[in-house]
Amino acid sequence: PCTEICGRREKKLWGKGFATEAAMACLDFAFDSLHLNEVVAFTAQQNSKSQALMQRLGMQFQHYFNHPALDYRSPLQRHVLYQIDTAQFRQTKTTH
Repeated sequence: PCTEICGRREKKLWGKGFATEAAMACLDFAFDSLHLNEVVAFTAQQNSKSQALMQRLGMQFQHYFNHPALDYRSPLQRHVLYQIDTAQFRQTKTTH
């Protein structure tokens, strides 16, 4: 029901701006080439670095949810969902 952007990188690459650059290129493709209306992303609630990336991309917090693939006892079960639509992305691009 949605299109998700996600990524993983080695720890030695953290903090160098690669994730932001790559994610912006993916969003460019999603909105300009695929003509999608929106893109979502989610991460574990305690993953503040991924949440900061989503915010840098112009994504907006939507809500918390329990990830259905994780056991209720897992410390990673609680997740956050972010979303961005075409208009929000265009505005973000003009400010970067």
